Amino acid sequence: RNEPDAPRAPDESLGRHISAAEARRIADAEIPANERHFYDFANGDGKGNDWYQCTVWAKARWREMGGDDFTLDWSGNGDQVAHNINQALGRPDEHVPTAGAIVSTTQYGGHVAVVEEVRTNTQGLTEFRVSEMNMGGNGWRAALSEEFRDSRWIVQQADGSWIDSHGRGVPGVVFASYPG
Repeated sequence: RNEPDAPRAPDESLGRHISAAEARRIADAEIPANERHFYDFANGDGKGNDWYQCTVWAKARWREMGGDDFTLDWSGNGDQVAHNINQALGRPDEHVPTAGAIVSTTQYGGHVAVVEEVRTNTQGLTEFRVSEMNMGGNGWRAALSEEFRDSRWIVQQADGSWIDSHGRGVPGVVFASYPG
C-alpha cells in the first residue's frame, strides 16, 4: 500500500472529521424531499436508504458550506459533476485541489467527493483527503449512509497521476473549486 506521509499541518483544511450519522444528518437537512427523487433508485430494500449517492453527499456538503445557490448543475454521474459545475460557473476544468472543492473521477465508473484537506508531502507532491458517500462496495443501487467516510487520501505521483491510500489508481481527476 502506498500510504500518505505522516500527519503534518495541512496547507488547507476545512478542519473536521465527521461520523456517518452526522453525514446522514447533513444530507437529510440540505437536500429537500422534493429533490430526492433525482437520486432515489428504488433498490427495494424497504429502508429508504438508497438515495445516499456520492452526488447527494457532494451537493449536501456544498450546500452546508454555502457554496450551492440552488442553480448549479448536479446532474449526471459522479465523474461529470465537477465539469458540469465548472461549466455552469463559466470556468475551465481545474486540476489542482483546494479545500472545499468538488472532485470528480472516473474511478469506480464515475465518482464524486469533497476535498476536505490539502497538503504537500515530503516529496513536494500534493495529497488531499476527501469526504464521500456510497463507498462501501454495495454499488450505486444500494447507497447507504453508513457507507460514508472522510479518511481516504489521494496522493499525487511524480508523473502527475493520482493513487489513493489503498494503492489504487484514481483516474480522470477534475476539480471544481468552492466558489467562496
